[in-house]
Amino acid sequence: MCAHHQHPLSRPVPPLTVPPAYPHRRATDGWDVHPAPCGNIYFVGFRDGDGWVLCERCQSRHWGLYGAAGLLLVRIDVDPVLVLLQLRAGWTHGGGTWALPGGALDSHEHPVEAAVREAWEETGIEPEHVKPKLMFSDDHGNWRYDTVIAHTSIDVGAYEANAESEALHWVPVDNVAEYDLHPGLRHTWPELIDLVKSSLEEQ
Repeated sequence: MCAHHQHPLSRPVPPLTVPPAYPHRRATDGWDVHPAPCGNIYFVGFRDGDGWVLCERCQSRHWGLYGAAGLLLVRIDVDPVLVLLQLRAGWTHGGGTWALPGGALDSHEHPVEAAVREAWEETGIEPEHVKPKLMFSDDHGNWRYDTVIAHTSIDVGAYEANAESEALHWVPVDNVAEYDLHPGLRHTWPELIDLVKSSLEEQ
């Protein structure tokens, strides 16, 4: 069986912002991002996490040599609160199902950093609008998927920023289970929805 762990972000996460020197850069430009010690995100080309791992526990292939992370973004300025779902393009792993923006970690990345980077690459969401609250780990032993639950209080202007997304939907949190979810998200959603609601109580 796979272990699940909740990690409260007990210390403030530094603000994640795109440097003013690159305001014209978009996710489709092919740049990668890397968090600097000061908390800003800088564009670099170092990516070493892409690749498949054969899970020792479930004997399935998982994407990400160092694990993977996704962003569960909750829009808290509306009632009911909404979460962002991504329809995976048909050519991707789990294509045709609804999932979270996310992907492989690189060796130098924290899961929060990777989740925010992947969301920027796939949906164009600027990191400065993302406020991480909790992290949930689906631990398979030699591979792990970390879901970063984060809040936003504005319309972040999400769009299909690269070929991995066919569509994006803001969905009331209680309606997520009605979608055809990626197997990984479907498996963890009963726990994730409770954590989303818990994060709202701690605003």
